[in-house]
Amino acid sequence: MCAKLKIIVGICVILALSLLLYVTFKQNKKEFMENKRITLYFSPTCSHCRAFEETWKKFKVIAKNINVASDEINCVENGNLCQNIQGYPTLILENGGKQIKFDENRTIENLTKFIKNN
Repeated sequence: MCAKLKIIVGICVILALSLLLYVTFKQNKKEFMENKRITLYFSPTCSHCRAFEETWKKFKVIAKNINVASDEINCVENGNLCQNIQGYPTLILENGGKQIKFDENRTIENLTKFIKNN
């Protein structure tokens, strides 16, 4: 009888945690889908990435001020997250569930315009 009770309690705990996870996801999904996020995919050995580093640091301050999240993914350390990346540096904007690749000259002005237009 005690073993059956432990199993039932375990199942109840799993169900409660699953429900909590589902509710949290539903509450945050809308917010996540509505917020813009720009991600820099880079390699630390890439000369273009190193040349872009200072511009990226300055742009991150601007992005924060206009409520755009910014991320960096080191593709040498996190290759599994970079399987669809063709070259470095690559910038991808996520907005409303869409992913939009930045294909302009990598300047603060162009990045800011790209964010505002997408």
